[in-house]
Amino acid sequence: MTDRELDKARKLLPLGKKKYADWTDDEKKLSAELSCRDMINSILAYNWHGQTADEIVGEQEADRWNYLDKFINGDDMRPPLGRERVVELVQEQMDDIDSVVKDTVTDSEGISYNSIKWKRESCEKKVEEAKPSKPKRHAIDADVLKRFRCVKESKCNEGKYGFLKRYKEYRIIETPSTYVITDPHGTTVG
Repeated sequence: MTDRELDKARKLLPLGKKKYADWTDDEKKLSAELSCRDMINSILAYNWHGQTADEIVGEQEADRWNYLDKFINGDDMRPPLGRERVVELVQEQMDDIDSVVKDTVTDSEGISYNSIKWKRESCEKKVEEAKPSKPKRHAIDADVLKRFRCVKESKCNEGKYGFLKRYKEYRIIETPSTYVITDPHGTTVG
């Protein structure tokens, strides 16, 4: 589950709509699983060196700073998910990771942070890059207007063609070999 997917799932929770004590058991479990995934992402970004999901959970259990204990055993704010479910969540997160990028950002105190590159987001970028790009739009200036004639929407003494007078409302679309004039709604007018 990518960061974007986690954010979308959080919107399903009744945060700010009702007190936590009034949440259903399913809502509390979903909240705990989403928080657990966030913690897992942090653990994987800094401490994943090829271990299996079970080994990662085992290392956390043996560590003095066991970040997964509150999800495995529960606490005042979370129902217990159990060790098996946490191992499943770790594996799901590992399956979604393309790579961990080290030292992505360094803050003003010199602390470096890692980030996760997600498989699905990498695929989405490749698909977007493969799509043909749309032509760029530029505002029409007076010099460009002198070179173009367009179809007028209102009356025109010269027949269906005339010079464009209200040029600030119109746009030029620049393509590799030509220019197209469009109205404010994107309709081609010349």
